[in-house]
Amino acid sequence: MKKIILILLVFLIVSCSSKDIFISPEYKNEKIQNAILYISSINEFKIRHTENIFNESELTLINKKLVTTINEQLKPNLYSQTTFSKIDFIDLNGKINFNEKKLEFNDNNFFTFKIPSNKLETNDTNVFILLIESFSVSIFKKERESSDPAKTFSISNPTPAETKLAPAKLADQIMSCEFKFMNWDNDKQKPVNYGYVNFENKFEENDDIDKMLTKIVENISTHIIKKSPFKI
Repeated sequence: MKKIILILLVFLIVSCSSKDIFISPEYKNEKIQNAILYISSINEFKIRHTENIFNESELTLINKKLVTTINEQLKPNLYSQTTFSKIDFIDLNGKINFNEKKLEFNDNNFFTFKIPSNKLETNDTNVFILLIESFSVSIFKKERESSDPAKTFSISNPTPAETKLAPAKLADQIMSCEFKFMNWDNDKQKPVNYGYVNFENKFEENDDIDKMLTKIVENISTHIIKKSPFKI
């Protein structure tokens, strides 16, 4: 069994710029204090695996570990970056119905998302719901060029009389995370902000998987409050 004790060498945000997140105009200049946030539960997700980096049992373990890390660490990460007075996970099955709609987005594009068609019944006010869709992780290799001149070229011999230098094909092992999200105003029945998130981690075989997954959750929390009225 391969080692899956994966330390993160480099964490790279390769997309999810401010253009990938839209905030509704009425919330742009607002600062919301002491609100309540309910997070829709994530119990499983897809892992896309295009290389033979891990076997099936290792992929299952990564899946379980990330779900556990999200459940344990997303709340404290959000508390440290937001003005929410209460944050908790909630299973919305049977509590809210959803309809898929196309919403305004950046550059005259549309954002398709399943939004609530009814309020979450609660005795609390100033309630918001974090909704997450299409959560997935991809594990693959990405070809790169080495900055080390000694590793940039390899010698090839197409004919006995001719020797050529050819670029060496080097590859990084990548774990990427991708999802769509929306912060939903339960009282007004309107979206606060929403968008696409996509980022990548480089890793090596002997790195620490727990540290990598912790970093993933830290960046999930950073992205979902970007351009929001909840950010400290």
